Amino acid sequence: MGFGVVILVVSAIWAIILATKTADIFGQKVLVLGNNMLESNTYALSSSQYVFFWAVAIGGILVGILILANSKSGESEPTSKEDLLRNKKCPQCAEYVKYEAKVCKHCKYQFSEEEIKDVIDRLSIAKYCPNCKSDFALKEEYCPICAKELWLK
Repeated sequence: MGFGVVILVVSAIWAIILATKTADIFGQKVLVLGNNMLESNTYALSSSQYVFFWAVAIGGILVGILILANSKSGESEPTSKEDLLRNKKCPQCAEYVKYEAKVCKHCKYQFSEEEIKDVIDRLSIAKYCPNCKSDFALKEEYCPICAKELWLK
C-alpha cells in the first residue's frame, strides 16, 4: 500500500508543477522553476516533451490508484491451496479468516461451535501419502509409515 501512495503523491505533485509552472512564450512551452521569469531557471519544452510529461503525471496517478485499489481488495485473500485450507470464508461478508477464529475480524460475525468443529475436522485429514494412501493432518510434512512427502488433498 505504501508504494501506491508514493506513486500517487509524486505524480500529483508533478501534475501540479506542470499545471502551475509552465508558460507559453511566443508559442514555445517553457517550464519555469523559481519565483519569477527573470530570477529563475527556465527550460524550453518541445510539444512532444510537454505531452510526455503530462502522460507520465496522469499515468502515475492512475497506477497509484490501481495499486491502492488492489492492495485493499485482496487484503485477506488466501493465495495457495494450503492457505485455503488454513482459512475459512465468513458466510456473512465472504472475507477469509483463520480457521480457529470464533469471530470474523471484518464484520464481527460469530461462528457457531459446529462451524468451527467442521473446519477443524476438515483440517485433521487435509493431507495424504501418495505411496501408502493414508490420510494425515495438515501439520504433518512426511508420512510416518514410509517417510514420503505428503500431498494436499
